[in-house]
Amino acid sequence: MLLTFLITQTAWTKHPEPVIRPSEFWDAFGVGDNALLYEDGIYKIWYTGGGFDLGDTVIRIRIGHAVSFDGITWYKYGPVLQNGGPGEWDEGGVETATVVRDENGYHMWFDGYDKNGFPPLAFGYATSPDGINWMKYPGNPVMTQGGPGEPDNFFMDSPTVLKEQDTFRMWYAGADSSTKMGICYAWSTDGINWTKYQGNPVFSPSEPWCSWAVATPSVRHFGPLYEMWYAGWSQWPDSIAIGYATSPDGINWTPWPGNPILTLSPDSWDSIGVAAPDVLLTDKYEMWYTGSFVNWIGYASSPAGVSEDSSSIPPELSCPGFFGASLSVSAPGAMEISLFDPAGRLIFRERTSLVSWDTDALPRGTYFILARWHDGVKTTKTIRIR
Repeated sequence: MLLTFLITQTAWTKHPEPVIRPSEFWDAFGVGDNALLYEDGIYKIWYTGGGFDLGDTVIRIRIGHAVSFDGITWYKYGPVLQNGGPGEWDEGGVETATVVRDENGYHMWFDGYDKNGFPPLAFGYATSPDGINWMKYPGNPVMTQGGPGEPDNFFMDSPTVLKEQDTFRMWYAGADSSTKMGICYAWSTDGINWTKYQGNPVFSPSEPWCSWAVATPSVRHFGPLYEMWYAGWSQWPDSIAIGYATSPDGINWTPWPGNPILTLSPDSWDSIGVAAPDVLLTDKYEMWYTGSFVNWIGYASSPAGVSEDSSSIPPELSCPGFFGASLSVSAPGAMEISLFDPAGRLIFRERTSLVSWDTDALPRGTYFILARWHDGVKTTKTIRIR
């Protein structure tokens, strides 16, 4: 059973086109380095964008947010975490976020660097009640590069965090003075005070395709094993690919013998390489990654033993495209209907197939309706308040 589980999720199919591209001033120069959650039937992504503000020529690196119902069509909210002010440790930019949600809200750890644009050498921490309005920890950064002789004394980047019981567990890319990069591990009980594992790195370049570096890890714990997807390369910047490894404890890792599992596509938008994966398990394995040539975000999926009937006709969802003081929605046979705001936050949810909501107090903007049926089928619709 475990072998079947691994084989299915290492066979990935790319979506033919990038799913998030630069489209606004703030992310005009590129998007990537994504982190995802799947909540209440909606995908939420936090990603790095490089651009500027209208009327301003200063290039800013910030973290933005978007939502989706299928992981492919995304609705951008805009930047939600700004780079620091003059003289602050992250004045140069913030990027490469990882996000965890628990009973206390949302937690984010991110790369930050100074006004000179040096490579990310420290991690910051922020919290939010809704994933949109973030408050940076005033004592940032919460983790800095190691001292002489330590495996992250030259460079650290790309944290990925899980919360298990009362402990936050972090994996991140670290490089020593030889600039050979591996994956390091640390843990914390409060997300602020971190203890680095004395045996770092816990995963090092060992395969020909990634003999120089492994980086940008994404660690998940879906089943009996910890699973890690990571970027690797033998020569920068060419031929960056994504590999896969498993571990019984998050420390002792075994790479998949068939690596890499996702590679560049020649003469395509990701023709230099693929990196910075993040993976969710819904009714299938789903991966979002950064494609190198233009720095856009791509999508790939793996069936994980689940087949889909692409010929089925989505159930009917009836409601107006525009609404004002009230909204009525009909989805015959549905077990649940939900309304989300432009940031993907749940506003209403009713376990019924016919609802009427008072929406007079809601601000103008784009909203999303999601209807679910008992067999797992769902239908969505985008509407606007006038």
